[in-house]
Amino acid sequence: MRRGARDFCRRLSFEGWQHLEPTGDTEPLALCPRQGHWQIAVLALGLFRGPVHVIGSGDPRLGRLVAGFERQSGRRLFAFGDSVSEALEADGCVVVVLDRTSDIAEIARGSLAAGWPVVPVSGHQEGRRGWRVVVRAPVDPAGESDVESLERRLELVSRLDS
Repeated sequence: MRRGARDFCRRLSFEGWQHLEPTGDTEPLALCPRQGHWQIAVLALGLFRGPVHVIGSGDPRLGRLVAGFERQSGRRLFAFGDSVSEALEADGCVVVVLDRTSDIAEIARGSLAAGWPVVPVSGHQEGRRGWRVVVRAPVDPAGESDVESLERRLELVSRLDS
């Protein structure tokens, strides 16, 4: 990688990264609320866990950053889409960028159907030129009996300011 991506990686620190590890054949579904430095969290996931399927971003600035990092690394790091269910069928980590138009019920249905734990992820400024990516403990769908109860838990964790 050239200077831009290397420099970016040097300025990152991580907390809770172990929560992104697959459990058996089950990859976690990362839930990234659109607050704080959420783009940093998404970029870090792509660089260190790629390929990443990003659902619901709609941010042209993130698209430009991704294109630059992919050119520098010489590999495909990200795929963008709108459907959680389609992304769940693909290989790799799935990141749902949560905003006011996101459908938490669809995320809950996908998580229950696939058995994927949902992992809250956020990005934060650290010092003058650094960032911290926080990965919280997973919300396991195995303990939920229906979509509505999982949806309520996901709404709660999506409001947490890590």
